[in-house]
Amino acid sequence: MKKPTLVLVHSFPTNHIILKGLIDYLKRYFVVHYIDLPGFINDIPPLSSVSIKNYARYLEKKIKKAGIKKYWLAGISFGFIVANNVHDEDCLGIVAIEPYINADFLMLPKRKKILLRMILDIMSRLSFEDTLLTHKSLKRLLRYGLLSEDYPADQLHTMKATINPRALIETGELILKNKKRPIFQDKPYVLIINKKDTIVNSKLILQLFSKRVKKLIVIETTCAHFPSEIIPEYFDSHINKSDMNALIKYMRIVR
Repeated sequence: MKKPTLVLVHSFPTNHIILKGLIDYLKRYFVVHYIDLPGFINDIPPLSSVSIKNYARYLEKKIKKAGIKKYWLAGISFGFIVANNVHDEDCLGIVAIEPYINADFLMLPKRKKILLRMILDIMSRLSFEDTLLTHKSLKRLLRYGLLSEDYPADQLHTMKATINPRALIETGELILKNKKRPIFQDKPYVLIINKKDTIVNSKLILQLFSKRVKKLIVIETTCAHFPSEIIPEYFDSHINKSDMNALIKYMRIVR
């Protein structure tokens, strides 16, 4: 039987290069199309004005240009809020993977949020042509609020080498300032969540989806929000195969 088509939107601050292991894992179950947001990969310059709406319009244009039909749109963390603002009749449903909802749904303590906003504000005042996104500054920025101390150095190097500093800083500011709650579409949703997620408040997210979404399937995993290794074997050990098979079945029958 033909695999469902999945369009994947990455998390912050990643891209398809960093998420290659996840994409390879998903290809076992789906026909996968990945789309990098502007500024998060070398050959796509950042948006002139960073906003969720502008990211969503960019995504709509890329999907249309690629001619992708009858697909499920998946967003990882920040990628979800972008995907949820895409309006396309060919989109069969939305897959929310450890979704970012708004700043109030982040698990970061108030002190860390303030520190992050201060760091981003200082960085935004510097010249983007300077050595702004040095390995040290990126490491400090991310580890203040997102990544563990054992996060692989090669992943940090890939972020530095492929992500535009302005896109990273302005999107980070957006994530920390956004207070709007999503308006859910009249489509089926899939929520993939780790109840012990340390970045987003999974309890509040589950409550929100259960209350606002009419057609919903929830897949529980033990995946870290930022895995220390992004390889297919990691996802094999943290996502039940039976749950993935149930997800595929749901996608084929739900309307």
